[in-house]
Amino acid sequence: MFSHRSYSIFQCRRHRLPQWLWASMVLAILLLLSPFSVSAGGNADVKVPLDERSIGQEEAILSPAEAAMSAVPPNGRPLVRFGFLKPMLAYGENNYQPGETDIRRPLVAHLRRMMPDVHFQFVEYELPALSEAVKRHEVDYALMSAGQYVELRSYGAYALATVYTARFPDPNRFTAALFVTTADHPEIQTIADMKGARAVFNSQANFINYQLPLAAIANAGFNPDRFFFKQHFTNDKPQEVLRLLLERKADIGVFRVCEYETLIAKWPQLKQ
Repeated sequence: MFSHRSYSIFQCRRHRLPQWLWASMVLAILLLLSPFSVSAGGNADVKVPLDERSIGQEEAILSPAEAAMSAVPPNGRPLVRFGFLKPMLAYGENNYQPGETDIRRPLVAHLRRMMPDVHFQFVEYELPALSEAVKRHEVDYALMSAGQYVELRSYGAYALATVYTARFPDPNRFTAALFVTTADHPEIQTIADMKGARAVFNSQANFINYQLPLAAIANAGFNPDRFFFKQHFTNDKPQEVLRLLLERKADIGVFRVCEYETLIAKWPQLKQ
């Protein structure tokens, strides 16, 4: 799995793939031509320019329903399903983080070129659905956040590589959560001051947006399950977090770092 911004490539159901295919996949990942670096097991780094070749129809990223309708590989080629976490629309079709490099399309094109004898299915899942696909062993490899990978290790996920970018060179310090309130609440200055407030998050399954901030609340000595008076979720629409704050339907909004500033730049009407 690729962790975002520390993204990791991981493999699951290893026992169902031939050993040569598993080894070839690792080699292909390590030879990935990209503007980011791939660290394999923390030991090897690859830093080479991005291949800008166009993406053809075969490299399309499918929905789970589309993948199910085209599950039989042509010409007897082995089928490998690669699961992608679906980016939030606020960031664009292929980017997981504002201002970051598109890491999905170059990876798709590279694996097609390096392993032409393998029939890949690149399938994108909503965050909870990707977890369920891993648990049911419906994907062979996947690209997801480091936090989601950690949760899935007990289901057979095995880390192959971690990607880090020039902007964020240390995958161990790649992101954080941000609590935001409005000028209507000058009394809120600390985590303790937020107790009993109404909070809004992108998704309950989101590692950075939900689990990290609740961990901070727990580390401050509070029960995170009983801390807020009410929790809202926007189904991964971070601009809705801002809207609910401005409409006074929530007291606290939670973002990943850089997300708040990016949303304000994209929707300046929300800058209040």
